[in-house]
Amino acid sequence: MSRWPTRSTLLAVVALAAWSADARPQTPPARVEERPFDSAAATRLPHRGAIVAGRQWRDSDGEHTLLLTQTGKLPTRVPAAYLPLPDEPAFDAEVYGYHYTHAAGAATTPGGAARLVWRTADFERGCQFDLYAGYLAEAVTITDLDRDGVAETTLLYTLACRSDVSPATRKLIMHEGAAKYAIRGTTAVSGDPHGGRMVPDAAFAQAPPSFRTHAVALWKRYVAQDGFEQF
Repeated sequence: MSRWPTRSTLLAVVALAAWSADARPQTPPARVEERPFDSAAATRLPHRGAIVAGRQWRDSDGEHTLLLTQTGKLPTRVPAAYLPLPDEPAFDAEVYGYHYTHAAGAATTPGGAARLVWRTADFERGCQFDLYAGYLAEAVTITDLDRDGVAETTLLYTLACRSDVSPATRKLIMHEGAAKYAIRGTTAVSGDPHGGRMVPDAAFAQAPPSFRTHAVALWKRYVAQDGFEQF
C-alpha cells in the first residue's frame, strides 16, 4: 500500500483548508462613534483664531478632534500701494481647520499625545468693503459612508468682500484621514444668475461614489444660505 496521499486527497485537504479560512468569522471594522464636544478642553490644542465649531469621535484609527476657527477682522497684510483705495483702511480675515488624533483618553492632555492629521487655511485679504470669512457650523458632518471604520469629515465655509448683494465664495472640504476632496463655487443669491456655481474636485473620481453624493447634497442644502453677519 502506498504511504503517500493521492492527488485527489491532497486537493480535498487544500479545499477544506480554504473553506475553513473563509468560514472563520471576519472582524468587522470599528464603528464610528461621535462623542460630545468638550470645547473647554479642546482649546488646549494648538490653533489660531476663535473656535466656532468642533467635533470629537472615535473610529478604527483612534480618538479624534476637529477644530474649526476664524479670526474675524485683522489688520491687512497687503501694502497700501496694492489696495484699490490706498487711502482707505483695509482688513483681512482668516479661517482654519484642524484634525487632531490622540491616544485613547489623551484627547485633551495639554501638550500631550495629540498629532495633527491635517490643517486647512483660507482667507480674504485687503478688503475695503463688507468682509467675512467663516464656517457654517451647523453644516459640519462626521460620517462613515463607505463603512470602513474610518470617519469622513465634511465642512463648509464662506469668504466674502463685497459692497453689494452679490454671490460670496463658498467652499466645501471633505476628508477621510489625510485624503482631501473639495467643492468650490459661490452662494446662490436671488436675482443673480451667476450665483450657485458648484465645481467638484476631480479627486472625487478616486473616492467611493457615496462621498460625492454626500458632498453635493450638503452643498445644495446650504448654497442659498448667504445671510451671514459682516465683520
